[in-house]
Amino acid sequence: GRWLVCTCLMDRERRQTKLGYKEGVPVVPLAAIQQFLAALRARDFEGAKKLAFRILTDEPDNETVRMCLPQIDRELKRQEEAVEEEGSDDSDDENDEGSGGGGGGG
Repeated sequence: GRWLVCTCLMDRERRQTKLGYKEGVPVVPLAAIQQFLAALRARDFEGAKKLAFRILTDEPDNETVRMCLPQIDRELKRQEEAVEEEGSDDSDDENDEGSGGGGGGG
């Protein structure tokens, strides 16, 4: 649900930045916003976070990108936890195989 809100706001932001200006103030290049959106759609949250910081460096008041950062951080944490769980599952399997293989060889 929150990603939908985020992407809807980003669509509005993208329309506003097509001219290169928002309310008379220069904004980030449209290409940076497009890359950010593409990274989110591809679920490349590390890339999206890097792009977000690049965008915020050029436009610190970009509420759309700023609003997405906590959600990006949550997704990165979920991915990290999933990798850790997979790693612990693999090590458990190796330990089970090692114990069973050692007992059967003697």
